[in-house]
Amino acid sequence: MAFYSFFLLLHVLTGSLGLLSGSINLILKKGGKIHKTIGRVFVFSMISTALIALLLCFLKTNFFLLIIGVFTLYLVGTGQRYLYMKNLSRGGKPKIVDWLLSSAMGIVGLIFMGWGIFLLVKKNSMGWSLMLFGTIGLLSVRKDFENYLGKSRKKQFWLRAHIARIVGAYIASLSAFLVVNYSRFSVPIPEVVYWVLPTLILTPLIIYWIRKYS
Repeated sequence: MAFYSFFLLLHVLTGSLGLLSGSINLILKKGGKIHKTIGRVFVFSMISTALIALLLCFLKTNFFLLIIGVFTLYLVGTGQRYLYMKNLSRGGKPKIVDWLLSSAMGIVGLIFMGWGIFLLVKKNSMGWSLMLFGTIGLLSVRKDFENYLGKSRKKQFWLRAHIARIVGAYIASLSAFLVVNYSRFSVPIPEVVYWVLPTLILTPLIIYWIRKYS
């Protein structure tokens, strides 16, 4: 039990560091030295948080942590990897880790969709949030496969993917934080709102940054 509590505390600490560094980078000028340095902190924190979440799932079954852990690993992992895949449209080849990340997300996306449908049949509104995240995951995987096979027609597709995935990882971590702690908030808002709200607020920013920087 003490072993589990230790890693749970470590999960909270790394997650908090990830949210803090991610929040700072949202308001900083993109592409600068400070942005890159804090970005590395964010990537390290989120990967650590996700790996610890997967470990906690093995120590004590928690399907929620499992899904969030895989989803975060995918977004941060592919978001960082795309910085090194600028030549895919010119005959470059993705690494095995790229295929593994995308394939794992494809499986998780299908789980999200199936779980969401199940909850909706049971009249549980949480099903909508799972359907949303599942759809986002599967669409991202489809885009990955197009990029990996050199079929992308977008200019600077790698930068577009980097922005979308890294901010997406921040959205996932913020959503998880809100869902875990929503019972402590005094505002009587349904849990599903905490799942969806970060996506609704930050998605327009993703679109704006992609158009601005790519």
